[in-house]
Amino acid sequence: MFIINITFCVPPEVQGAWLECINKMVLPLLKQTPYCGELLLTRVLHDVPQPDHSYSLQVHVAHATDVQKFNDECMSEIARTMQLAFPEKVYFFKTILKKV
Repeated sequence: MFIINITFCVPPEVQGAWLECINKMVLPLLKQTPYCGELLLTRVLHDVPQPDHSYSLQVHVAHATDVQKFNDECMSEIARTMQLAFPEKVYFFKTILKKV
């Protein structure tokens, strides 16, 4: 089992539009992708106030080959969506976790 974690840094001025984009475009894409299992969208909490909000989108996949499929298929679509909707506003990075 692998978890693909995408962390997004979202400035307050686009937070509402970003959440709408995630809920209407990104999550439906992932839900219809056969190798994507459980999806979890959370807000990252900080001890010290931050100017931007951080969010984590976790996607569970079963196999290492699914991670590669995700990179090839879904990640490029997420990147394209973020670039078109929020150019130079929303930044993100991906980490891969292996369940132990």
